[in-house]
Amino acid sequence: MSAPVVQLGAINLNDQANYFVTMEGFDLGQMQTTWDEQVNYSGGANVQTNIIRTALVPVTIPMYIQGSSQSNLLSLISALWVEVDKSSNTLTVDSVAYSVVYNTRPAIIRDSLFWQQNLAQFVLVLMRTP
Repeated sequence: MSAPVVQLGAINLNDQANYFVTMEGFDLGQMQTTWDEQVNYSGGANVQTNIIRTALVPVTIPMYIQGSSQSNLLSLISALWVEVDKSSNTLTVDSVAYSVVYNTRPAIIRDSLFWQQNLAQFVLVLMRTP
């Protein structure tokens, strides 16, 4: 089975050369419905008001980046940050496109894997429209 294509803008996040998505924990999210409920004290059914189905949906992408050297790893991370910092972008997962409208840079743990094996592990969280 080939690795699924996970593309953020111009970068393939799962190219299996430098960028790798850990499919365990990968989640495209669910659209959340919120509402206010007004209690009916006369014994009838409660009434739901202010129903909202258009909230942003969090997409969770556990991944790691493998560089050939420390400087290569830092340049790969910088290239990803260019895509993450865009105010809007497109996330494509196996030919299905999602509109990403809000992103934050994840914390990268700079442990022995980072310094000695040129490997950065993190969880990328993107916010997409439903």
